[in-house]
Amino acid sequence: MKKLYLIIGLYMCICHRMVAQYIDVPVINIPIPASITPQISIGTPVMSSVSTNPWKSMPGIPPSSYRVRTSYDVIHEDDREIEGEIQRQYYIKSLAGQGFPSRSKIPGTEYFYQAYEQLYGMLTDSVPIDLGKAVFLVENALLGNTLDYEAYQKQIDERADLCCWKMMEEKLSAKDNLAKNKILFQLFTEKMTVKQPGTEKKITHYPVQYNLDDYQSKKDFTSHFVTTLLRTNKGQCYSMPLLYLIIAEKLEAEAYLSYSPFHSFVKIKDNKGCWYNLELTCCSILSDEHYMNNSLIKSDAVRSGLYLSAMGRKEVIAAMMIQLGHYYYIKFDHDPFVLKCVHQAEKQIKTPVDAWRLEAHYENKLIQTVIPLLRIRNRDEIEKYHPVVYQHCVRLNDLKRKIQESGYEKLPPQVYQKWLDHVEVLKKKEAEHLQSPINKIIK
Repeated sequence: MKKLYLIIGLYMCICHRMVAQYIDVPVINIPIPASITPQISIGTPVMSSVSTNPWKSMPGIPPSSYRVRTSYDVIHEDDREIEGEIQRQYYIKSLAGQGFPSRSKIPGTEYFYQAYEQLYGMLTDSVPIDLGKAVFLVENALLGNTLDYEAYQKQIDERADLCCWKMMEEKLSAKDNLAKNKILFQLFTEKMTVKQPGTEKKITHYPVQYNLDDYQSKKDFTSHFVTTLLRTNKGQCYSMPLLYLIIAEKLEAEAYLSYSPFHSFVKIKDNKGCWYNLELTCCSILSDEHYMNNSLIKSDAVRSGLYLSAMGRKEVIAAMMIQLGHYYYIKFDHDPFVLKCVHQAEKQIKTPVDAWRLEAHYENKLIQTVIPLLRIRNRDEIEKYHPVVYQHCVRLNDLKRKIQESGYEKLPPQVYQKWLDHVEVLKKKEAEHLQSPINKIIK
């Protein structure tokens, strides 16, 4: 009898060891802190990834032998659901209260912060206004501090020197604002040959060409950069007016930036106080009526100061601040830095539509990120149960209202192309006359 018990005992031990080889021991995941985009269950909770049937894949064991879920499995799944709920609530509170998390620790963001400090100094009078430097800082930030400031300055100084030498040749007064704008306009629109003072050397500068192949920067994003214009002598309606104003600043000439839909140009005044629009893209001088009739400008947009108004120096620096925030979003996505740029620019520009549009994009993305986490049946519940989130909806609607009331309207690409075709016709007409169009306003 003892021998029989011994055999049975050995058999049970062997069976127990064989079964143990096939059992999957559940692995408990260590909780980790919520990341920027945590994997959160929306709606029906996602069940635990731990198998509730550890013998399911065991070969040779019939389904009738499967064990049922234990209390351990249930508790583990509950813990996972609680962990997910805590993450969800934390993420909602963080997004609604503080916005998107800062990305300031990402390499490359430091160049944006350095540029911001310089632009902020110009806007608050703690740093002298220098449009050339402001433009460089913004472009250099996007390109990861790869541009050469000394080379950039040299290229600008060379063009300013050409203008000064040309004025000396033509015996124009260095104090005559219109004369300085005349020479600068010719630098952009005509072939200019100047004799270098003190030498027999003659320097020729060719007119700036409009980049018709990539005026929207779809092939090369940097094609609209001023640094690209200096390198290639090709630009478009963003870079050409900016370079004009940068050189004008060097010459201490009075000139202003102005906007029309999807376009920018230079405004100047003659000695009698009359305004003229220098259209560098077609080497012409155009009237406000031309832009009104060919660019679908609403009267509201003129009254609000959005279009056709002359921007002051600080307004142009503020526009570069908006561009800095825009480039930051392109490279690193939205975070508090974008709003920081927007809010500073809003203080300087009369009708800061570009700032409003960038902030509206931020708010819209924030709302679209938060709402799925709320688990609400309809958006009417936001105001009742999530007042902090609701304030973002209110802000977004306020921004949309401001944009609409400003007279802003998107210009279809085909309309802009039609306008380009029109100015090309004007350019051919001007070519029939030997006299530069700017000479017509100089009496």
